[in-house]
Amino acid sequence: MKKLYPLLSVLFLIGCNVGEEVIEYYDIGNIRSKGVILQNGEKNGQWVYFFENGDTLKTERYYKGKLNGFFYQYHQNGNKSWMGEYKNGVKVGNWFVNNEEGEWIIWENYDKDGKLDGYLFFRNEKGEIELKQSYSNGVLLNSEVYTYNEEGKLEKLTTFDEDKKVISDIEF
Repeated sequence: MKKLYPLLSVLFLIGCNVGEEVIEYYDIGNIRSKGVILQNGEKNGQWVYFFENGDTLKTERYYKGKLNGFFYQYHQNGNKSWMGEYKNGVKVGNWFVNNEEGEWIIWENYDKDGKLDGYLFFRNEKGEIELKQSYSNGVLLNSEVYTYNEEGKLEKLTTFDEDKKVISDIEF
């Protein structure tokens, strides 16, 4: 009997986190979302959301109600439109926003506290970097705006400080 007590304790603790699968539907009958809700009402585990046609819209993971793990959102053509990672409910590491062809157009980096840190890049439809911003601990340090001619040749680079004042303006 003494050996049974630790096993029962473990089973009780596991049982406290047991949830119920929840499935929501569109009016036409297709699944809108599905995942697990704990007894306390918090989301847990993987949640999947769907377009009305049944294709995957996004996937995200929760741990006791907080986003935790990789997040993916998709265009209707199946290519990823947005991706990154959450830890304890905040964005961490590299995050990307992609166009419908699957090429990144925004790239940003977050520190462990969910603050922008390092560089943030924006690219135009030709793949050219139009904006580069530098952050530290969530604070904007400076911005660089790149201007191109119709042939894609860099014409101008303008640098701004954290107060959006021009600190340099170089023409090529």
